[in-house]
Amino acid sequence: MIRAQSSTEYLLVLGIVLVILVPFIYYGYISSQESIRLLQARRAVESLATAADYVYTQGYGSRVTVKLMIPEGIDFNNSYIGKPASSASEIPSEEINLRLYTQKGFTDVFKQTQEEVRGNWLNRSGPYFFTVYMAEDGYVLIVPYELEFLINQTYFTYNIQTGHTQNFAFNITSLINYTNQINFTKTGDISTWVNLSSDSINLTSLNSQEITGIITVPTGATLGLHTGKITAESANSSIDIFLNIIVYSGNQGCNSSYAIINFYHNSSYNTYDEAFEKEDTVIINTTGWNPNSNITIDLQNSTNNSQTGYPKIATTNSNGNYIFTWSPVQKTPDNYTAYFNDSTIKINKTFEVKACS
Repeated sequence: MIRAQSSTEYLLVLGIVLVILVPFIYYGYISSQESIRLLQARRAVESLATAADYVYTQGYGSRVTVKLMIPEGIDFNNSYIGKPASSASEIPSEEINLRLYTQKGFTDVFKQTQEEVRGNWLNRSGPYFFTVYMAEDGYVLIVPYELEFLINQTYFTYNIQTGHTQNFAFNITSLINYTNQINFTKTGDISTWVNLSSDSINLTSLNSQEITGIITVPTGATLGLHTGKITAESANSSIDIFLNIIVYSGNQGCNSSYAIINFYHNSSYNTYDEAFEKEDTVIINTTGWNPNSNITIDLQNSTNNSQTGYPKIATTNSNGNYIFTWSPVQKTPDNYTAYFNDSTIKINKTFEVKACS
């Protein structure tokens, strides 16, 4: 009897110890993984900056190849080689940046260069080779080894009224020393809305060309979010250009309003605004989720009541993307909070839905 009692007490004590230790072990594991990702990001930007400075000192035509690891949890929309796409023209392109999501929020891992640099990251994590090349025009090109050309902007998001148009443009630059044919293919539910200045070009050696386009939203288009992409493809390389079109009606009132919440690859989180009238479009972006992984989404009001249909489990696609819509038409004006959780990363953001004016 005494032995049995001792065994029971031992198991009880062991259980209590495990309950206490497991959270610390889990937190230690998460912190360790985060430290590894930060180190990988720091090594990546420093290696490329060092290589860029070296080929710059060697002059036109010098070239090196750099192998590096791009960690998980990168916000590629806000990472850049040179400068952010939205920067003013007078800001020099002399920085290499990876924006990394951590438990405490965003961390920008960056390194300044001695010279102008241009290039782009691949929109996915993993080990890669990058070519660092001193161009004739005095800047340094930094591109993934597998690419034959470079596109300066690969994400476009527009609010377009039904029956109206939107112009856009991107530059494509050859990274090889011979003429390369590049074809453009449109896919997605807005493929018929997009017209390009050319569906195929012959890009000459190490030169650039601007491609212009126009998006025409039909009068009877469904309100809400429409997506598609343009694939630029040569014999050995391809780059996707993503289009996100939010269609609205010029006469929409409270009974036809909607909020759109869309988020791309990576678990960062931001809004273009903090307060919205019920007929306005709410846009919330979040980035960094693992491809084909489950995330829990919840929408709650200020009294912590989940909205109809929430919480729910969603599965990201092969790029770590997931897009959904939510309508506040019949909702009480209030502060609402969106929660995202993949068991490792937990983030939330509060926004206001106001009465129609």
